[in-house]
Amino acid sequence: LLDYIDEAFFRSNTEMIYLDLSHNSISLIENGAFSNMKYLKELNLEYNKLKYFQKDLFFYIGESNLLYL
Repeated sequence: LLDYIDEAFFRSNTEMIYLDLSHNSISLIENGAFSNMKYLKELNLEYNKLKYFQKDLFFYIGESNLLYL
């Protein structure tokens, strides 16, 4: 299970469209973790241990249509 996503975790995954990170133990996501994902349309973070995140965390995600928290 994932518990932490650092800034470089998805750096080489620039073409990803759907990302399902649900049902992990993620408690921290660094700012910039999704900054190269300009094509991402759906991000699922449900059922994790996130209590807060910085307001700019999702700023660089392209035309994301769905975000599940």
